[in-house]
Amino acid sequence: MLITLLSVGLLFGTPTKPIDVQELECLAKNIYYEAPDEPYEGKLAVATVTMNRVENEYYPDTVCEVVYQPYQFSWTRNPYPIREPKIYEEAEQIAWEVLMENKRLKSIGNAMFYHNQTVKPKWSLTMEPIRRIGGHTFYVTRRVNR
Repeated sequence: MLITLLSVGLLFGTPTKPIDVQELECLAKNIYYEAPDEPYEGKLAVATVTMNRVENEYYPDTVCEVVYQPYQFSWTRNPYPIREPKIYEEAEQIAWEVLMENKRLKSIGNAMFYHNQTVKPKWSLTMEPIRRIGGHTFYVTRRVNR
């Protein structure tokens, strides 16, 4: 569901800065596929982690490069068509707020990782959990004192 610049303006108001529609779409898709059943706060948390990675020197510099970086977000290996337009519209709105208004979920700070509660990945053993929101646990890298 590629959004045109006209529909972006109609849906979310006139941009105060230039917007990259492809970046908006990549972030909206990541929110939609990663957190479709989560409350607003959970969706915003997924978007915040995505942006934390964009802003981190060890990750790619754009939203699309972060989202489609191999082995980071499992949905990118086999995405299915968008079946819930209302959920996708909410994801677009959150993506707009994050990209255009610099909105972030402060309660997860600089979290860089998360996983669904239905799994316990090995990497989570080396991370410090900072918050659970809905069905996801969010992490920062565990600090080692020397």
